[in-house]
Amino acid sequence: MDLEKQIYSRKSCRKYLDDEIDMTPIHKFISNVKPLNPDINYYYEILTKDEVNIKNRWSGPSYLALYSEKKRKL
Repeated sequence: MDLEKQIYSRKSCRKYLDDEIDMTPIHKFISNVKPLNPDINYYYEILTKDEVNIKNRWSGPSYLALYSEKKRKL
């Protein structure tokens, strides 16, 4: 499937498992990601459901939060 079809096709999942997963592959992947703009600093946190106040019909055991500094457009 080409990228354009992936962007415009919507998929949803309504059945989530509440199982803990090993986060090591996620940490490894994120630490190897090449930023789109190396001049913008970013960091991430993996939060537990107790650290997040979210108003949804579903919840997960972990959440990925990404943060970056705000820069002016050139």
